[in-house]
Amino acid sequence: MDTDQLAKDFLPKEIMFKLYRDIPIWDYRQQIDLVNSYAGTIKASMDREVFDIKLHHQIGYCYWQGGIYRQAIVHFEKVTNKLAPHHHPSLYFQIVGLLIRCNRQIQEFRKALNWAETALKNQETTTSSFEKLNILKEYVDALNDSTEPFNKDYEPIIEYVIADLGFPETLTDPIETVNAIRTTHHIWSRKLSDVELSQAHLEEDQIIRAFENYKQHCPIEWYRNYAQHAIDIRNRA
Repeated sequence: MDTDQLAKDFLPKEIMFKLYRDIPIWDYRQQIDLVNSYAGTIKASMDREVFDIKLHHQIGYCYWQGGIYRQAIVHFEKVTNKLAPHHHPSLYFQIVGLLIRCNRQIQEFRKALNWAETALKNQETTTSSFEKLNILKEYVDALNDSTEPFNKDYEPIIEYVIADLGFPETLTDPIETVNAIRTTHHIWSRKLSDVELSQAHLEEDQIIRAFENYKQHCPIEWYRNYAQHAIDIRNRA
């Protein structure tokens, strides 16, 4: 498999604009026709396995957006038949996350939980603690649809995420802890986005003060370090 091709975007910007700006998300058939039409022009130039992975991912996503979950599952599973976690961890876990959500939507809760557990068993292939957190969130959501308890074998993943990203939470009840972490993360990632979006309307000294204020109040070490880095860059300019 050509991993360099796997890391590249499948669709050029002009096709992406047509797909998500010009065609409504409910018109999944028109979206898929556009994807297939473009894919036919590049098929011969691509590694066969990579082409299949990229095409089924994109078609599955069109079905997902249109709420056609069973068809989305068909295409996402075709991706996982060819794509191993180590080939492209971010793409793999994104696809598995979509499989979990699709199965939950059609009330196939056992299948959703199986995919969540598959992701957790492969979580060491990603170095990103944010991806590990996303996997934990999907697992907890799948557990909420079932009668299964949290598997204690996965508790060290929670502890790793807390330590690596510097969350203020400590591990108590695992489900409650994951929910607390996801809430903290949601709040402070949104606040950081607000600070970054405000840069277009602020002077440099105001931007620095905004990052300093964010850093002062944010309880997550990773985000505090990010804010400090942004301040340092501006102070050196």
